[in-house]
Amino acid sequence: MVETIKGTIDRIIYHNSDNLYTIADVDVNDILITIVGYFENLKPGIEIEADGEYINHIKYGEQFKVEKLEIVIPTDTDSIYNYLKSGMVGGIGPKKAKEIVDHFGDKTLEILEKDPMRLSEVKGIGKKTALLVGLEYKNQGNMRDIVLKLSKYNIKPNYAKKLYDEYKGDTLNIIQTNPYALIDDVYGIGFKRADQIAMSVGIEMESPYRIISGIKYTLSSCYRDGNTYILKDELEEKVAKILGVNKDIISHNLANLFLDDSVILEVTEDEERCFLKELYECEIESAKNLMGLISYNEKDSEEIDFDKLIKKYEEINEINLDKTQKEAVISAIKSKVSIITGGPGTGKTTIINAIIYILGSIGEKYTLTAPTGRAAKRMSESTKSEAKTIHRLLEYEYTLEDDHFLSFGKNEDNTIDSDYIIIDEMSMVDISLFDAFLKAVKNKTSLLFVGDIDQLPSVGAGNVLSDLISSEIFPVTKLDTIYRQDKESLIITNAHRINKGKMPILKKEADDFYFINTITQEKIKRNILNIVYNYKNTPLKRYDLLKDFQIISPLKKGLAGVSELNKSVQDILNPAHNTKNEIQHGSTTFRENDKVMQIKNNYQIKWTDINTLKKGEGVFNGDMGIIKKIDKEKQTLEIIFDDEKRVIYPKEQMEELNLSYAITVHKSQGSEFKAIIIPIFSGYSGFLNRNLLYTAVTRAKEMVILIGEVNGLKSMIKSVQKNKRKTTLAERLHDFL
Repeated sequence: MVETIKGTIDRIIYHNSDNLYTIADVDVNDILITIVGYFENLKPGIEIEADGEYINHIKYGEQFKVEKLEIVIPTDTDSIYNYLKSGMVGGIGPKKAKEIVDHFGDKTLEILEKDPMRLSEVKGIGKKTALLVGLEYKNQGNMRDIVLKLSKYNIKPNYAKKLYDEYKGDTLNIIQTNPYALIDDVYGIGFKRADQIAMSVGIEMESPYRIISGIKYTLSSCYRDGNTYILKDELEEKVAKILGVNKDIISHNLANLFLDDSVILEVTEDEERCFLKELYECEIESAKNLMGLISYNEKDSEEIDFDKLIKKYEEINEINLDKTQKEAVISAIKSKVSIITGGPGTGKTTIINAIIYILGSIGEKYTLTAPTGRAAKRMSESTKSEAKTIHRLLEYEYTLEDDHFLSFGKNEDNTIDSDYIIIDEMSMVDISLFDAFLKAVKNKTSLLFVGDIDQLPSVGAGNVLSDLISSEIFPVTKLDTIYRQDKESLIITNAHRINKGKMPILKKEADDFYFINTITQEKIKRNILNIVYNYKNTPLKRYDLLKDFQIISPLKKGLAGVSELNKSVQDILNPAHNTKNEIQHGSTTFRENDKVMQIKNNYQIKWTDINTLKKGEGVFNGDMGIIKKIDKEKQTLEIIFDDEKRVIYPKEQMEELNLSYAITVHKSQGSEFKAIIIPIFSGYSGFLNRNLLYTAVTRAKEMVILIGEVNGLKSMIKSVQKNKRKTTLAERLHDFL
């Protein structure tokens, strides 16, 4: 039976900022009633009126389950003051609320709605602030109406707010006509969510909007596996299964997409390939620009006395390059495009340093770059020269017309001013970034790609480094001899053994490579936590566990996966304390002194360098930092990232952060840590493979601790990645020969 209650919010017991599920106590005539439901912006002191029914929770007893909730607009001055000081209207805190109400009395809300510029009569409020506060108040009323109307379509308030922020007054019209437009327009709404909304508003199963959106969703999802295309029959079968419609309908709509070039069909002797237009063009343009670069060869390296310069470099650095290393240096400088690949300790950095020494000696301008911030920082440290991320080198920016669309300041019309560019960690570069990079390269510029072909490929689509090597067009130096002076290190030795399919050497007396044999994820987790808790009595005692140490797990889920380990390690290394502020975001508790990672590229978030006070924009997927301060009133986090940038995160951007006491192998790419722990599992055939283990082990500089099952270790080493990525860059290169 539906009932109505009216009262004042006494306290918020629980609020999930991801889905807005809220539990709150409401004071109804001096009786506290617990309400549950999905609410945006409820604050203590706010008067509400709610429709719903009483339910009995098996654990928490009687609750009022809300079906409809409205905020009651107050009329007396005390209520108006309580309403404003709660923070419901952005830009007004307790102090300003009192000053405004003292000035306007019971006319305050009328002023906010009809003549907000009069707020500037209050000392300390300028005209700009008055206008913004007025807009905020007006938008709240409009948004509440939209939220209530969308609720009948089972659209929860958090998504309703996102829709309103994007579409304002057109929200209902767009939802009812083509909810699939939300996929491109509203961050966080993918095909599955849009499809749920479409079904709730009565969009037909066979609607062209639905079929076309389903095709694009399926094409996009294949790129998560790194492919740049999918076979036509496979695409049609997958879409038909996802949408639950006849395959013939898929074929008909797919044909229309071929006609308008939204999807590209390429027919070869052996197969019919389907590409999203953007990636099709990326592979073709990359091949064309790279082949155009090597055809424009004005390099004159005949006059360079390589023997003399290499000898001088050896004397300065007190080292001796062997024949392979010298040939690699000479080949890289003589060639317009060249590649160096090899595992840890094989001399890649030594060769890079020799190359940049010679380039400097002959007066050539060189540029160093890498795909991630951590990789660029490592490159800077090892070469003693500035290295930028590829994004920063390309001067990423947003267009004025669309702040969702990323573009680059460096392009074919404004190229990078450099004679020679070296890209490190090339295995991490996907085809989209590679295409953007090549567009910005001058014809005169030479390129050197450096990477480890045996590490995991890029997270994004493509297999660029592998395709460049397999094309056999460019000179490639493959390094397989361990040159590093600490060649007795078991980390390097075992990394190469794993890469060759051999079991690592496990010595009891080892001081840098340990294996703890245990079974079940529960015991693996217990061992990891014991080591962390008692680290002062373990080989980890010489390390700072926040700066030098990292847990790298192959899995996100499970007892020894990233999510569970992060919660447990946080409780050990940074437990709750009344001296530390914390904030809840979804299922994650962020606490001052926590170690966190940015999990998506944010090109617009602002930062300040804590040393130089220089300001800039952009924090990238994989960047790690420490929460230095939490402002509970403003609901913000202050984070210092490891490249010494200070960033303030508002509540709505906390979804871009994860705790990072434990991270996945993919997230560890491009990084290096003094000591790491890797859980080793059995099962998950095909996923837990040699590539994954090799990549994880090569993240360590001084110590590796493997914890898990011997059989799991053997299985990973035997398992070679079977699913070769579907890419066409290698064959496109030959098309332009």
